[in-house]
Amino acid sequence: MSLRQLAIARQMYVCGFALPHIASVFQVTTATLRAYAKQYAFAEARDAYQFRLGAMKRTIIASFLAQKAGKKPRIAASQALAYAQAYAKLSDKKVEAHHLYHAFELLSDALIASAEAAPSARRQQSALRLLKGLRALMEDVLSKTLQKAQLEP
Repeated sequence: MSLRQLAIARQMYVCGFALPHIASVFQVTTATLRAYAKQYAFAEARDAYQFRLGAMKRTIIASFLAQKAGKKPRIAASQALAYAQAYAKLSDKKVEAHHLYHAFELLSDALIASAEAAPSARRQQSALRLLKGLRALMEDVLSKTLQKAQLEP
């Protein structure tokens, strides 16, 4: 796998994709991806990301409870609203990334079936070139979507 593909795979893992699904996107074995995940600290990146999200949630809840009890909240209501909106956008981007991945797999499967059913070697090669180009484009789209999903407020 190229460094770019590893970066995308790491982002996918951080956003909650399972290793077998990521491996299928990049057409590598799960064992190969697991070795890369260990070498490039995928789990540590995911844990750090989840910790940041958890801290944001705790801050919002603590501020809400303080305000409800008549105490001074840790953050202003406008800040809590901004955090909540950012979290909602983050969740939307994660859902979007999952939908993109699913559509990507369906399209890849259809193109592979088309290549296998091609009546000639020439048409088979044409279908495989199309698949290769679309996979590269889809990796780019998925990478950008995952990067947006990891933005902090």
